[in-house]
Amino acid sequence: MTRPRSTRMSPVAASSPTMPKMKLGAASGRPRRTMSRPATNASTLTVSAKQSGDRIEVVFEDTGSGIGDDILPKIFEPFFTTRPRGEGAGLGLTIAHRIIAALGGSIQVKTTPKHGSAFSVSLPAGGADGS
Repeated sequence: MTRPRSTRMSPVAASSPTMPKMKLGAASGRPRRTMSRPATNASTLTVSAKQSGDRIEVVFEDTGSGIGDDILPKIFEPFFTTRPRGEGAGLGLTIAHRIIAALGGSIQVKTTPKHGSAFSVSLPAGGADGS
């Protein structure tokens, strides 16, 4: 794990009847914490976060196989999965998309087949008091 020097930035507050309050803090303009770990298929996952104005952006980037052009338009659809029957419900990205949207955020994906994908989550900055 690499831990770059950082300064504090605004937290992201989330509350809902179905989820506990969360706070996310990261560095102003650069990652607070970047975590990389080898996956079973020898890819690397990097997580970084930064604040740009009133938005917090968290990027999840891997060096895996990427997402094919034929699959990409479907990844946020409920019950869509590329896994064999019984090994995945196909709800993970659908649920993540809905929670992020409910918090006033967005999620975008950039992918290059055979080189990996990056999911960028953008959320409004602000504490539990709305500031």
